[in-house]
Amino acid sequence: MKKIIKKIFPLAICIFLLQWMGGIPKAYSSGNDLTNYEEEVLLIDLHNRCLDVWCEGALKFNFHAFHCSFEEGECSIDYSYGYRYGEEDFKSTCIVSAYSLDDLWNEVDSEISKDLYYEVSDCIEDEELY
Repeated sequence: MKKIIKKIFPLAICIFLLQWMGGIPKAYSSGNDLTNYEEEVLLIDLHNRCLDVWCEGALKFNFHAFHCSFEEGECSIDYSYGYRYGEEDFKSTCIVSAYSLDDLWNEVDSEISKDLYYEVSDCIEDEELY
């Protein structure tokens, strides 16, 4: 019985401290203020929006990474694009402004914010292939 208590007691203290400190820490991407989950959700929604808007023409877009520094007030979105039936893809990065996840994600509609949508639209329209 003493062996069980010796093993459980440190675990119970760790759980108590985690709860007291606000819960289990989020899994963050390296050098990113977004969690892995938040980054994935934003990339998926950008891809879905692309299929509805930006990817209707001759160009295809693939969004790869979404990294934010809310302290600096900006995020970078790495993506590649190219002609739909061409072999060569071009790599590019959009820089958008954001000071929190609320600047990127509309919780009510469960989709990217209008500001993010417009900033990415402007960035994509500036590409040389157009």
